Order: sequence, then structure tokens, then C-alpha cells
Amino acid sequence: MKPSSADGPLTITWLVKRFWPEVGGVEKYVLEVGRELAEMGHSVRVVAGDPTGSHARHERHAGLSIHRYPSRRSPWRAAWGLRALTPLFRQADVVHISDVEMFERYEAVLSRGVGARPVFLTRHGMGLGEPVSQEDRERHRRARAVVAGLLDDGMFIQRRYGQTPDRVPDPGLRPVADEIIHRPPPAEPSAVFIGRLEPDSGIDLYLDALARLRDRHGTILPLGVYGDGSLKPRLIERAMRERLDVAWRPPAPDAQDRLLDGTLAFVSGRMAIFEAMARRRPVVAAYVDPLKRDYVCGEWFSRHVSAGASGADLADRVLRLLRDARLRDQQAQAAFEEVRRLSWRATALQYLAVWRQDAQGQSGSHARHAGSAEGLPAVRETEPQGVACH
Repeated sequence: MKPSSADGPLTITWLVKRFWPEVGGVEKYVLEVGRELAEMGHSVRVVAGDPTGSHARHERHAGLSIHRYPSRRSPWRAAWGLRALTPLFRQADVVHISDVEMFERYEAVLSRGVGARPVFLTRHGMGLGEPVSQEDRERHRRARAVVAGLLDDGMFIQRRYGQTPDRVPDPGLRPVADEIIHRPPPAEPSAVFIGRLEPDSGIDLYLDALARLRDRHGTILPLGVYGDGSLKPRLIERAMRERLDVAWRPPAPDAQDRLLDGTLAFVSGRMAIFEAMARRRPVVAAYVDPLKRDYVCGEWFSRHVSAGASGADLADRVLRLLRDARLRDQQAQAAFEEVRRLSWRATALQYLAVWRQDAQGQSGSHARHAGSAEGLPAVRETEPQGVACH
């Protein structure tokens, strides 16, 4: 960051793979952090690919200036479109990038035109793969060696990919938990799923659980699904073939409020888990591989999550919650108390702290700052994976 901007309003250019109105965890994360920064008086410009070719090249939303380049089909066309936006990066006080993949694109396409300057990186969770190869770890090592500041969206990322982050800020909530009007669960048990309909979301495991609940235990649990993705046509056909009680809804910006329509929240994404906890709905999370297991069960909130790696596991967790109203209430209330402190303003302030520590000449000392502002400890690369789900 430019030293002259250390204490005043900043011009921030944020490079991300996709952005609003595309729906997803990273898209929402950048939108919410950017909105808070804009409300604090900073200028935020988001540069994103247009995967459908249907969005405006430039528009404003929620106080942010959005600039898009064509990212579908031709990589050469995408590189040309991104390179045309070089001035946005050259003129910025802060250049921030979401995910190692986009950092590598910045290095290949933009860095020469932008010139030597500090670049900051956030590693998000659900875009990471399993198994983690030595090549993957080396990519993260190279990125860490170059960037002026690193933030991780979850403690598990360091355990899997190595490299000590400067901070691990928690995502926030909008509205914050205490501002959400509490609504008792419906009289008849049901569940709500929110997320992408992709293999790593565990949606097939949830359908397995519905079938097992019905066939083994005589329990029919209606499920409302809010999401989209490559698996949707097959999932609809499967639900019809197996006569599962599933209602398919399109993704919506306020889908988190639909969690109140159910007794249980079938969610596995970090932000969706927090949204469910803020609405006092017990979380049932599916994980499909060891990385997602660590994502769900290796974090500070994991002790309030019922999780499983199979339909049988999930059905057992669901049945236990449905049969014990007191357990449901205790799990929901304990989780609510944990997430009451979360806000996007707190998240944004941690970003400002990392950017400004670089301007003050403190970059390169990232090990001292690992962990979140709330005092979460840094995780050493050799620390074993902890599993706290129940």
C-alpha cells in the first residue's frame, strides 16, 4: 500500500474470479467486506470475470464499482479483457486478490503492466481441492513468498496447504445475530439446504439421508433446496425417481432467511453455517472428503455442528435431533451465543489492519499476526487435524 494513504481513505482494487450477481461464498464474502469498506469512506473497485457473457461490463452495486471482463471459452480473450483493466490496478492504493488461482492470473497477465507493488491475498476454503498434491502446496508457497499480506478464510487452510497467514478473520453476518428476529421452528419437522449444487456440497449425501430416514425409520423429512449448479438436473430426476419430498428453489440473495422455514439447516459452507446458527437452527453438515471434513469439523464452531460423511451418518444425526427437542434447542442456543460477535465491519477492519501494517513497514513479519483478532491461535503446519463435530 502507498505510505501516503496509510491513514486516509483508500482506493482498493479487488480481483476475484466471479462476483455479484453470481451466487456463491466468495462472491458474497467480497461483496460484504467491500460494502463495509465503502461505508467507511474507502473506494472499492471489484474486477471479476463474466462467466455467462450476460452482465454489464461496468456497473455499481452496494457502493462498489464493478468492472468485468469476458472469462468464458477463450483464455486469450479473457487475458486481453483483463489486461485492458490494468489502470484500475496501477491507480489503486491496495491490490487485493481472492484465491491463489486468481493471484497466478494476476502475475501472468497484469503484473508487468501494473509494475512492482505490494499485492495482498485471501485464500478461501471451498475452492480448494482434495487430495492436496505437493504441486498445490508449492503453488501456495510461491504465492506466500510474493504477497505482502495473506489472510485465510478458515484455520484448516494452513493445515492443508501450509504457509502462515497474517490473519484468519471470521466472515460476518448481515444483519448481525442480535438483530435477527427469532422465529420458532415449524410445527412439522423439515429441513432447508442452501448452497451450490456441486459434488463438494454433499447434496447427494443429504438425499441419501432422506431416503434412509424414510426406508429404515419411517420418517419423512421434507427438504427445501435453495441453490443451483451442474448437478441440479440429475438431482431433480433422482428425487422424483426415489419419491423424495424435495422442493427445488432458485438461489436468492435472501436465501439465508429461508433457513427459518425449516427445523434443521442442511448446510456445509462456512458462511451458511454461521447464518443458520444466527437463526438458531441446528446445523447438519455433510462432508465428502478429508478436506471438507477438516473444513466442517476442524474449526472453532465445529462443536456445534452435527456432521457426517454418509447418508447413514447424517440420518443418525438427524434422527437424534428430531427425537430430542431439548437437544435441538441446546445446540441451537449454544451456537447462537458463539456467533453473536460476528459482523462484516469486524472482518473489514482486519483487512485494513493487514494493509496498513504493510504501509508502516511491518510486512514480512506475518508469523506474529497469525490468528484472528478475537484471539484464535495460529495453527502450525504440523498440527494434526482436529475433529470437533458431533
